[in-house]
This record gives sequence, C-alpha cells and structure tokens, in this order.
Amino acid sequence: MNNVIDRGILSGRPFGGVAILVRSTLAKHCRLLCRSERFIIFSSCDGVLINVYLPCALVKYYVDDYCDTLADIFAVLSSCTYQSVVFGGDMNYDFSADGAVSIF
Repeated sequence: MNNVIDRGILSGRPFGGVAILVRSTLAKHCRLLCRSERFIIFSSCDGVLINVYLPCALVKYYVDDYCDTLADIFAVLSSCTYQSVVFGGDMNYDFSADGAVSIF
C-alpha cells in the first residue's frame, strides 16, 4: 500500500470513492447530509442529491453490502425533508435481469 500511495493520487479500483462537485457560487446553498465510502448525500434548496457506488457481484458478502448501503441511504432520507431526490452513480447491477437483490 505504501508503494501505491507514494505514486500520487489514488484513482480507480480498488481506490474508488464518490464525490459531488459543486460550483463555488452555488456551494453556499448546499449542505452535506452524509458521506461514506459508498455514497455521498447533500441537499440544496428543497432537493437532495445522492451519488452512490454500489458493490458488484464479485464483492464478498455482496448482497449484504448492497442492502446495507441502501438502508443507510434510506435512514438519511428519513431524517430530512425534501421535495425531490436525484439518485445517481454506479449501481453495478442489471435491474432487467433476475438476481439476488431484485424481485420480479
């Protein structure tokens, strides 16, 4: 790990993360609600923006991690008021196929 850190900015897998870039003139209207390794949530005016990086099926305990991440996001949303939600990012899932985290 030390060799990797010495090379500069960590990017890509397994060093990925999430971020939301906000124009400095709009930042005063934004408030960070929660950040974690897999998601970041902030509010602006009456809306909420969520950027998420959900685990892929190759991750050990994938279903548990997937469900825990969504539960954590839901807990944050339950604790605030908003008119709209924008949910984006990397879902790492094909929702059109039958799978472990979907029910059809």
